Amino acid sequence: MIRFTFSIMILLLLSCKKESDSDQKDAAFDPSSPVRVTDFAPLQGGLGSPIVINGENFGNDTSKVEVYFNNKKALILNLKQNNIYALVPKQPGDSSIIKVVVKHGQNEEAFKEGALETKKFAYNIRATVTTVAGVFNEQGTNDGSALEAKFTRPSMLTVTDDGNVFISDDNAGRVALLSLVDNKVVTLTNTFNYPWQSATSIDQNTIYVTDRNSGSRPNIFKAFYREDNWLSPDVFYDQKDASSNFIMGSTTITGLAASDKYVYQISQNGSKLIRTDLESREVKLIGQNLNLSSWNYLAYNKKDGCVYIAAEEWARVYKFNTKNAAGEYKSSISNEDLELVAGLGRGSVKEGVGSQAQFGYLSGIACDGDGNIYTCDYQNHVIWKITNDEHRATVFAGKPGVSGYKDGAPKESEFNSPYSVTSTSDGILYVADMQNRVIRSIAVQ
Repeated sequence: MIRFTFSIMILLLLSCKKESDSDQKDAAFDPSSPVRVTDFAPLQGGLGSPIVINGENFGNDTSKVEVYFNNKKALILNLKQNNIYALVPKQPGDSSIIKVVVKHGQNEEAFKEGALETKKFAYNIRATVTTVAGVFNEQGTNDGSALEAKFTRPSMLTVTDDGNVFISDDNAGRVALLSLVDNKVVTLTNTFNYPWQSATSIDQNTIYVTDRNSGSRPNIFKAFYREDNWLSPDVFYDQKDASSNFIMGSTTITGLAASDKYVYQISQNGSKLIRTDLESREVKLIGQNLNLSSWNYLAYNKKDGCVYIAAEEWARVYKFNTKNAAGEYKSSISNEDLELVAGLGRGSVKEGVGSQAQFGYLSGIACDGDGNIYTCDYQNHVIWKITNDEHRATVFAGKPGVSGYKDGAPKESEFNSPYSVTSTSDGILYVADMQNRVIRSIAVQ
């Protein structure tokens, strides 16, 4: 059906051209003339929808031509001097300006571009919430096929882009691996006291999991390596300061985030923020008595190099930049470094920009490849999305104030105290739906 519709669309558009195919099929790009985008059709579509872009001076070399919907690059199927046939990229935005860039000459930085500013493409989002592991409302520590495996209390999780979801089943002291490719759950270790927040390394080859409670000290987190098939966890230990006191000591660790160089961890009440050098394993206290709520959760944003904080009881999201203006890593973080991203205090659901938005109790937090922030509001049973640019907070999935269990469209789905969220680079989310004792995915196209 799509192929038939696409063929009809092409015929209709090409019938309106002034030049025939024979006039333009061999026409090369003319660097002395501008690149123009004059029209496109259809006016709306979703991921993979075919589109025809009309204009002037596109040339005939597909290796030199790029098409963008806002900042998302489209796949070009065919190219002629005045027409481009392409497929709509994933999630370029609700409305997109279409731009054509043509490179020329020996210098790859030499290019001309044209965009149609007077007409925008409307992107149709198709999204679904699906249960991918666990048995609804049944407790256990059963390994096995994904939808037959059981969790005691799946609280925290992280994911690699190739489909490995690492789940902290905290009351069971267990870290489990959900392989989406193999459709099964296996226990990696049950040597934690309370496995808690986790993070994926930038290169996707290491998983870091913190042990929440002080009974595990001087262990502060464990690393799982792809080269070991995620087995044989490597322990990172606390260190002593100049007064021979452990730096993190007996405080409860509530949050963990990982950059390419450091693992950041925060303790209960924001009393201590530490940073562990992944190469030297040096532990350094970089913040104390931060003005945050009792439990705080962390996420590293690759887009802007900031660490984001979901402050549970205060129902606010903050961030701090890990580097100074000179591009050097900051040696200390104070309250003055904390920037409010969104939230005006705990309450019922209120969407809005920045401090205009209102959340309930917040827990897990994550960032996607575009820099968008997601956090779980377990009081209101929803997942929030906060845009990286203007900090607009909207309900991404779940029905505000409704606890339940329902797959389907995100705004029609139901959660029961969702506690943690993680994201692949391209924005597929996984949620630890804690009280339903299942793992859910939110796929948006």
